[in-house]
Amino acid sequence: MRELFTIQAAARKIGINPHRLFQLLREYDFLNKANLPRDRYIMKDLFHIRHRTFEHPVLGPQVSSRAMITHKGIKHVHELIQHKAPEALCARNSSAANESGTENSTRKSA
Repeated sequence: MRELFTIQAAARKIGINPHRLFQLLREYDFLNKANLPRDRYIMKDLFHIRHRTFEHPVLGPQVSSRAMITHKGIKHVHELIQHKAPEALCARNSSAANESGTENSTRKSA
């Protein structure tokens, strides 16, 4: 079986904020409004949907669906972001540097 990752885990691997990754995946039509992958990307083995059932106390049995991404999908999305939205990758790195710089300056002045 292929290895599957959550979108959040894929965001960590790529080095981008998970909310920004969801936004980009919807913007480039990989995901629909419900954050589930489009069929064409499932057929290309880039994404998968994990279905789980649970018992709701009032409504009874319910099904939850979660988008999962394959390793092949992570590589594909990372390449797409590098070409079409490189600022998304840079923004995370520069904001992390700014946050650590702010913390250090706050600590020094305190």
